[in-house]
Amino acid sequence: MSLISNFIFLILFGLLGFFVEKIWKINPFKYWTLFGTITVLGSLFLVYVPVIFNPDDIANNIDRLTMWLVNILPGVIFGDLAGQIVSRVARR
Repeated sequence: MSLISNFIFLILFGLLGFFVEKIWKINPFKYWTLFGTITVLGSLFLVYVPVIFNPDDIANNIDRLTMWLVNILPGVIFGDLAGQIVSRVARR
């Protein structure tokens, strides 16, 4: 997923969370933050598991880690920042 699509999805989830909070008085941003944290840690764990169990395959391990750091981590950070901005704006 590209950074722009992550940003758009986080804006949509932020707006959806805003309406859920207004209608049902539930704070979905806490749950979304917990879900995001678990997802990031889980994907990082899945990237590092092959390194632990197969350390001899250095080329694939480096490729997998580099792909995660380049393709997934910036989108996650950008998406988390967008989600925090949307949740702060929705709170006011």
